Amino acid sequence: MRYAKNKNLMGQFKDASIKNVIEELNQSYFLPDIQREYVWLRNSKDKKIEKLFDSILRGYPIGSFLFWKLKKNDIETNKDAKEDSEKLNFQLYKFIENFDERKTHNIKVNIEQINSNDLSIVLDGQQRLTSLYIGLKGTRTLKRYKARRGNPNAFEEKHLYINLRYHPNEENPDDNHKFNFLLKSKVPISDANNFWFKVGDILDFKIEEILDYQTTNQLDNSATKILLKLKSAFCQDMLISYFEETEKSLDKVLRIFIRVNSGGTQLSYSDLL
Repeated sequence: MRYAKNKNLMGQFKDASIKNVIEELNQSYFLPDIQREYVWLRNSKDKKIEKLFDSILRGYPIGSFLFWKLKKNDIETNKDAKEDSEKLNFQLYKFIENFDERKTHNIKVNIEQINSNDLSIVLDGQQRLTSLYIGLKGTRTLKRYKARRGNPNAFEEKHLYINLRYHPNEENPDDNHKFNFLLKSKVPISDANNFWFKVGDILDFKIEEILDYQTTNQLDNSATKILLKLKSAFCQDMLISYFEETEKSLDKVLRIFIRVNSGGTQLSYSDLL
């Protein structure tokens, strides 16, 4: 990891791989109650998740993140505690892993049931991290177009896939890799133009296994190159660049949160309190 050179700072700049951060979501990474809910899938036609994954695969920057490092014991478990308590009194929430448009609320976290003592509270980056979580380890459940909500088959749970046999023009930023959310039971059959790979499977692939996978599935070098890029981008490269605040001051963190989120809906300091 990369650290800030100025040791007098209360925070530090660091880097981590996407895999390392994603595997810690809901284990040691949580959301504070000042965060809004996940909104990137309110209009799935925007394909924000697919575009994020394409940007990562192309090597485009995906922005920085802001985390607040705390000990579990820093947070008050008794929500009725007096204001003069030395502990911080606020509610933590889990990241959404399996998005379902029928129940979009984040689940509250019981501090006492968290196994990790070192916590990272995400102050900026929730939408991107949730999208990465859904694409790599979770699912997306939306209502089928024109289907009635009363129909038990109206909602479809899908995983994120990439077509390894589609090769975008690297010089054209609008010619994206073919990422799509697909039903497991309706993944297109492999042919000369299609080989759909479940993106999250790359997390468990070893480099040497990719070459075996190429031989077994008769993939050409271009398709294998995409697999290798997936492995590098999501498991090896340090693409999560973040500032980690370590000062145990709710007042300071609220003011930082207001500043970094000033481009969105304006919330005053008193609103957040």
